[in-house]
Amino acid sequence: MINLIKISTLISLSLLFLNPIQETFAQNIYMVSGSKVNIRGGAGTSHHVIHTVRKGEFVMVTDFKNEWAKVYYLKDSNKGGYGWIHIKYLVKAPSDDYDDSEYDNDHDFFTEERMDPSEADISLSITNADFKCKENLYGVGFRECILEIDYSLSSDYQDDLDVSVECEADFQLEYKDNYIIKRKSESERESEYINSGYGSGSMEITVKPLVYETLIRAKVKDLSCKASNDS
Repeated sequence: MINLIKISTLISLSLLFLNPIQETFAQNIYMVSGSKVNIRGGAGTSHHVIHTVRKGEFVMVTDFKNEWAKVYYLKDSNKGGYGWIHIKYLVKAPSDDYDDSEYDNDHDFFTEERMDPSEADISLSITNADFKCKENLYGVGFRECILEIDYSLSSDYQDDLDVSVECEADFQLEYKDNYIIKRKSESERESEYINSGYGSGSMEITVKPLVYETLIRAKVKDLSCKASNDS
C-alpha cells in the first residue's frame, strides 16, 4: 500500500524546499502547463472531474497509465488528494525552482500520512442505461424485461476500498387479463460490492411477470444509483 505524501506550507506548491533525503520526491514533481486543467477520478475523460489546477502549479506524479498520470495535488493548505491528469498537460519541473539552501530542518514539509479509507469521497455517475424486453414462448407478451446499467466511479483515495453500488428503478407495467388491461407501478433494486473507488462497472435490474400474468408493455419511469463507502 502506497503512503500518501502530504506537501504542506508550500504556498500552493509554487516553491519546494529539498535536501538530499527529499531528492526522490523532486524526481516526481511536475508542473501544470495548461491554463486550466481537470483532475479526474480515473485515467480517462469518462471519469468524473474531482479538482482543477492551473498553469504553474506543481503536482507529484505517483504512477502512469497509458497517456495519463496519477498525481498528488493540494486541495488547500492542509489537505491533498489523488487524481489523474493527461500527460500532455504536464512538464518536468525545472530544477531551478527548488532552493536547497532555504530548507529548514525544523519544518517537515514532507510528512507521511495514511488517509482513513472511511473518509474517502466517492462519486458515481450513470454512463448508459438500456432497457429491453424478451418475448415469451407464445409471442403474446414478455417473459422478462432487463434494464442494463453502466456506471463509473471516482474517488480521492488511491488504494482499495469496500464500496457498495445500489441502483433502484421504477417501472410502469401493463398486463393483459383476458380483455382487460391492468396498469401498475413496480420498483426493483440491485446492488453489488466492489473493492475499488474508481473505474467502471455494470449491473442489471430484471422485471418478470407472474406465471398467470401477461406483460404486454413496460417502461422505465425513474432510475437512481448511489455508491456507499463501506470501509
